Amino acid sequence: MSSKPTDKLTEMDENLNNNNENVPNEEKDHKRSLMSKLFAKDSKEHKLDENLNEITGDEKDKPKDNGYISKMSKIFSKNSKERKFDDDEKIDCISKVIGNYGPWQQKFVVFYMIIYLISPFQNYGIVFYAAKSDFWCADIAQNLTETEFNLIKNVCIDKCQKYEYDRTVFTTTIINEFDLICENDKYISISKAVYQVGYAFSSIVVGFLSDRYGRSPTFKVILFLEILAGYGQSFAPSILIFLIARFFLGVAAYGRFLTGVLLIMETVGPKKRSVLSIMVENSWYIGHFVMIGFFYYVPNFRWVQATVTTIEIIALFYLHLVPESIRWNIVKGRYDEAKRVLREAAQMKYKNVDPEILERRIDKLIDHFEEEEKKEKSRKKHKVWHLWAIPKMLGICCILYLCWFTNHLIAYSAIFNADTFGDNLYLNISVFTAASFVANTMLYLIIERLNRRTLSRIAYTFMIICCFGLTVSFIMEEQGNKQLTTQLSANPNLMNTTTNNAALTAEEADKAYEHLKLLTEIKNKYNVDLRNKTIPATKPDEGSLRIWLGTVMKYATSTCYHTIYVLTVESFPTVIRQLSVGTCSVASRFASVLAPFTKELSNIYGRSVTFGLFTTLALCSFTAIFFIPETRGLEIPDTIADCLKRGKKVKGKKDEKSDKKETLKLTGEENEEHNTTV
Repeated sequence: MSSKPTDKLTEMDENLNNNNENVPNEEKDHKRSLMSKLFAKDSKEHKLDENLNEITGDEKDKPKDNGYISKMSKIFSKNSKERKFDDDEKIDCISKVIGNYGPWQQKFVVFYMIIYLISPFQNYGIVFYAAKSDFWCADIAQNLTETEFNLIKNVCIDKCQKYEYDRTVFTTTIINEFDLICENDKYISISKAVYQVGYAFSSIVVGFLSDRYGRSPTFKVILFLEILAGYGQSFAPSILIFLIARFFLGVAAYGRFLTGVLLIMETVGPKKRSVLSIMVENSWYIGHFVMIGFFYYVPNFRWVQATVTTIEIIALFYLHLVPESIRWNIVKGRYDEAKRVLREAAQMKYKNVDPEILERRIDKLIDHFEEEEKKEKSRKKHKVWHLWAIPKMLGICCILYLCWFTNHLIAYSAIFNADTFGDNLYLNISVFTAASFVANTMLYLIIERLNRRTLSRIAYTFMIICCFGLTVSFIMEEQGNKQLTTQLSANPNLMNTTTNNAALTAEEADKAYEHLKLLTEIKNKYNVDLRNKTIPATKPDEGSLRIWLGTVMKYATSTCYHTIYVLTVESFPTVIRQLSVGTCSVASRFASVLAPFTKELSNIYGRSVTFGLFTTLALCSFTAIFFIPETRGLEIPDTIADCLKRGKKVKGKKDEKSDKKETLKLTGEENEEHNTTV
């Protein structure tokens, strides 16, 4: 039975007196103080013997030099809440010098999260900038009765000199400012797509600039560009200037996001990165709700954009909070600047840090990064076609490209065409944002409990059900609400056609007939283009069902997006992971550029065709996931050969040697393995 702590401490105190009779009382008191501190700390960890023997001198081979006591005093003299600097510890990451997260990192993280709140305004604000509203030809509106006036709403009329707009809900939009109706309505989709093109361009250019000139200078220049583009968009006199400003706004907004995330990932320790990634993601969703409320009270795109840009001007006064990446400074050989920042960060995190120990730890960190940089330069550079040259890896790439494309096409189409699910744009965007927020929160609770493939298939199942349900809903609407105007020129009297339509009751048929008579009179009198005019003889509105299906679909796309991202990172080898994820990002950008034009697809072929396409893509992605190896609980592969080992059946040694030899030849890893062996 173990003795009590007080008995052990008394026994050690007697041992100290017996073994150190000639030692001055002041040094004995100092040793007793050290023993008390060590005992109070280590009694919880059951590691008393080694440290206590060191102090009391019980080890016979221990030299009688008291230098080790001085060293331990430096290590353990700090408050128990602060880091214990150990000079013998291997320093291979920045967090071992400045901590995982402290005041130095916190300044920039808080600043970045506040700035990140405006990102939804820049990206999804176009949904409100281009919100639909009724329009009519002002030239003939005064000569029509109320019934006739209602019939010419949203109808394009030849030789109309001026159109007027309903400004009840949205006072100023790009539609009523630049007359983006009739033959000009294509600019609505272009304005949504050009921002995504800027996104794709930024990922190439801004990434190069941040690697060449540093994260902090690039972040500051990009913020200036975003301000200029924001004011350019706010005060644009024409749609052409608006599109140019919006392109550069996409370049700047994504550049700000990219450099900011790089700074956070390169300065925050691994233990805090996952938590901060959740916080940054939630900042995006908070910005979404702020955007919705702001547009509700200020339904003017010029005022909203000007306000957001002014907030960014205020942020310029806090640019001194944006540090340079310590890792980038070391890699570029700027050791003095790196040391200065490391000292500042460590002293802000830990009080009373011994300067000598801190300097030695900084030197060790720099030496480690220099060695890693030399290894990186000597290591063979892999290209993406090294993956494509191997059938199995090419299959994995194609599956992931399909999944990324499907997720982004459906998600962006739902946001950009939110009015498809109901007339209340504010409600639609609100529930979609709430669904994404809940999906993001729930995912972090279950992603480590379920396999990646299982979670993806569950999400795709809900996506398929919702897309198919919406397809059926739109088919029923299109069948019940025929575009009878296509037959108007051939047969003006559509009484029989209307009454024979099984989807219409007799009362609805009479209503449609009276409606058509008025349309015919207006057409003959004012040469009205009736090609896009729908006869209001439909069944009861199914908007409530559609908004529920759309919400679940948005939840599924958000869940699938994060799961597929993790699956992608874990599927590719270290030697080519960043480039591989980049190619998947290209697939997603391609989808986000195409997403706005699904509106044109719906106008030509019907919304049932559009959602039928979404159903098909989701079904293909669901099936493809079965053919990709599971990654949960497995070590991230370092080489392409490691990737090929996943999901294999047991083979003979001869087959394994053959596969390995083929892989080495295709990837160029043969020389590296030979050098390692030598």
